[in-house]
Amino acid sequence: MIATMKNIYLIALLFLFIPTLQSQPGTDYCWQWQNPKPQGNNLVDVFFVDSMTGFAVGGGGTIIKTTNGGATWDVQSSGTTNYLQALSFVDQQTGWVVGDGGTVLKTSDAGLTWVLQPTGTNQTLSDVHFTDSQTGWAVSYNGEVFHTSNGGLAWDDPVWVTNNVLYGVYFADNQCGWVIGANGFSSKTIDGGMSWAGQWTGAFEELFALTFTDIQTGFAVGNEGEIRKTLDGGATWQAKNSGTTEGLLDVCFTNSQTGWVVGFNGVILKTSDSGESWQPQVSGTSGILNAVYFVDDQTGWAVGDPGIILHTSDGGAT
Repeated sequence: MIATMKNIYLIALLFLFIPTLQSQPGTDYCWQWQNPKPQGNNLVDVFFVDSMTGFAVGGGGTIIKTTNGGATWDVQSSGTTNYLQALSFVDQQTGWVVGDGGTVLKTSDAGLTWVLQPTGTNQTLSDVHFTDSQTGWAVSYNGEVFHTSNGGLAWDDPVWVTNNVLYGVYFADNQCGWVIGANGFSSKTIDGGMSWAGQWTGAFEELFALTFTDIQTGFAVGNEGEIRKTLDGGATWQAKNSGTTEGLLDVCFTNSQTGWVVGFNGVILKTSDSGESWQPQVSGTSGILNAVYFVDDQTGWAVGDPGIILHTSDGGAT
């Protein structure tokens, strides 16, 4: 979700990863490489509305869709060449994509068409989260929080601005939500984003992604293998041992106990005890994995650079 800034200092590493990726076809791994044909751009985020239908977005305005669990992917016309950073769907038909230059795109027909929605900013939008077909939020690298209450037809001028770079946003319902960003920054709202209160995560690293399994229990991940957990809605955060110093770029939980994180150097970690311990899984790649999404405890996907799509049907188990 946070491709543009981190790719500035990772782009040189990408060329080292490409030979490794190309040597993997046919190898039997826990995670299987799905052919992202017909595109080869970096993939930054992935979202599945069910076990068969999913979308991924990334560089060059890339939007791709699968209707067969990722066996094949089709390119959709986004109408932009801007780097696309994140996506959020509320049902099989309705979703949004955000990216560079203040780009917001909406589909109401499962991606057949994407309509540009004006936001009033030219800043990179790093993440987006909708709780229903009308209510959503987007955050920018410029520390801005944008809000819509009419499905994106209009986006409010920033309802809040911080001096910190913002990488992630998550709302548990229409009122309660969190943002995270640079230098371990976190803030919470309980009034739909009209006001925000800072929360100290205890981290000094960039925090790139967050999720909550209920209104009290949440997780944030970032650089240097950083994993933080809260049990009180973000008032306090505890450091958890990830077992790696690789940067962690995304996190996904399917229930209160089971979750995955992905990151640099092909890292995939899984927890089965609500984040108290994390076990590495074999991804079969040393590429950068930017995002992960599971529809249940067994079925998930991870995407990354350059155009990596990985799939597991057994929770990534051996």
